[in-house]
Amino acid sequence: MVGLLRSHKLYTSGVGRKRTTIVINNDQLYATLITQLSNEDCVAVEVRSEAVKFYIVIKYFHSHRYIDEGIRQLEKVVDYTKGKGLIIAVDSNAGSKMWHDTITNQRGKILEEFLICNDLYVLNETTETPTFQSNRGSSCIDLKSTNSRQVRFVSEWICGEEESCFDHNIRNFKIACVNN
Repeated sequence: MVGLLRSHKLYTSGVGRKRTTIVINNDQLYATLITQLSNEDCVAVEVRSEAVKFYIVIKYFHSHRYIDEGIRQLEKVVDYTKGKGLIIAVDSNAGSKMWHDTITNQRGKILEEFLICNDLYVLNETTETPTFQSNRGSSCIDLKSTNSRQVRFVSEWICGEEESCFDHNIRNFKIACVNN
């Protein structure tokens, strides 16, 4: 990926066009790709340091495929990480007022049900800046969530306005380094 330093660690998977990547730029964190949960549209890593261990998953939901396919993959992630800290970042291509979009569409309702049934907390905060902007419009279709094990360690969710070379804005949040 262009513009990243050699010190950045990239995690991606699959053989086709890759639509998800996890970039770790903290040399105090170590990560392992969970290959059985990863593909071109989903990257799962176990992150650890001396003080902390948790999982991060990035998932892309195709706008022209049934959302159920992506939900099934996230169900596998939730089962695999049961009892451990988990943060999920999703390009959902689904609108929901739950994550501060202006509307809730059918895809959003399905994803809301998944979040509720799996006791996942939405990290998105209200912002004037949409998470997605293109010549086709703008919306808040990107979702960050976490489980009850990790929620108390995640704070300061921010949707930035800086250029990202993509039609999605960069989202940042802080993770407290506490042994969990």
